[in-house]
Amino acid sequence: MGGTVKKPEYKGIHKYPGWLATVITVIVGGVFIGALVWTGTHGHDDHGEGHGEAHGEAHGEDHKEGANKEGGH
Repeated sequence: MGGTVKKPEYKGIHKYPGWLATVITVIVGGVFIGALVWTGTHGHDDHGEGHGEAHGEAHGEDHKEGANKEGGH
């Protein structure tokens, strides 16, 4: 009763599924970490400069003395 069963022979990428998953994980992780580093080092030099000016332009006449006293803001 000792029948033998032939093991399946995998070829190509099916032969090493763990390596494929590892390579994909490293690539995705590298892209993610690269994006974090890039956003952490770019675009913060002028943060906050000119905010008051832009805020004043956006509201314009609303904050001038005597304008729109009944409506309130």
